[in-house]
Amino acid sequence: MLLRTIVWAILAFLLAPLLIIVLFSFHASPSLSFP
Repeated sequence: MLLRTIVWAILAFLLAPLLIIVLFSFHASPSLSFP
């Protein structure tokens, strides 16, 4: 059960930045360039 918790923590840690980038790219204006 501990292994599953670690796997979910790693997935959340990796997917969180991707979700944030997607949300910002949807709400940002096209003139803004992502670094």
